[in-house]
Amino acid sequence: MKDVKKNIKGKDGQISRRSFLGSAAAAAVAISPVVSRGQTIAKSTSKGKFKLKYAPHFGMFKNHAGKDLIDQLKFMADEGFTALEDNGMMNKSKETQEKIAREMSRLGMTMGVFVAYGLGEFGKQTFVRKDKAIQERLVKNMKQAVEVAKRVNAKWGTVVPAAYDNNVEWDYQTANAIENLKYCAEVCEPS
Repeated sequence: MKDVKKNIKGKDGQISRRSFLGSAAAAAVAISPVVSRGQTIAKSTSKGKFKLKYAPHFGMFKNHAGKDLIDQLKFMADEGFTALEDNGMMNKSKETQEKIAREMSRLGMTMGVFVAYGLGEFGKQTFVRKDKAIQERLVKNMKQAVEVAKRVNAKWGTVVPAAYDNNVEWDYQTANAIENLKYCAEVCEPS
């Protein structure tokens, strides 16, 4: 250490900027193989699987894997993801859902949450209303969601209650939403 201090001091005994920078560059070159080995080790361990079930969705990696959903799944698995979230699963064809489920099974991935009800309904006042026609539509949609869940091996679904109604008191809307969720739950309970 004394030699380093001696080498970076100028004639006046002060540290010379030129000498200091030259010594710093030499030190950087000397330790660069150690840093490179550390980076190589970090890269090789980053290809392991995540311990938690982080669930990306389709489209997040299309610039890496392309537009094909199965290629995107493979990319996700290669990057260490063990789950998938797909808010648009209900809108995919039965054949596509089955294909996704087969590939997820092959890759050892879990189907995370999908939107069981609400996608495309954000502006509509459905859950906040007490209406027999709406309840029948909710039940029909939840039956479809249960079938999709079975098809893709999903345990979780999201229900989006959609818009609220400015003309109805908040407590009544909440009571209606709870009642409508009970209809949905009755459909889901057997499965």
